[in-house]
Amino acid sequence: MNIYRTFPVKLRSNIVLFNLHTPKINFFNMLEYVKTILQKVSFDKILFEKELNKSISKYLKPNEVEEFRDWCYQMFNPTYPQILDRCFNHSMV
Repeated sequence: MNIYRTFPVKLRSNIVLFNLHTPKINFFNMLEYVKTILQKVSFDKILFEKELNKSISKYLKPNEVEEFRDWCYQMFNPTYPQILDRCFNHSMV
């Protein structure tokens, strides 16, 4: 399987395949990505808060934050209620 994009390029009436060596990227939902990251770092309080803030401020679109907030409270409220309140209240201001 060729993981690189190839583009036909016409060169002196011959067609040559030109390879840009750019891997094909499967883009996926950023919301699912940040959920995965939070689950993986949930063992560490400081790292969890850092990734949560980054997710809210950099990675998610404004319309995704509400769904993300609901998911976070459902998953992590028993463990990190203060962090969730602090991060989501700060993001709403």
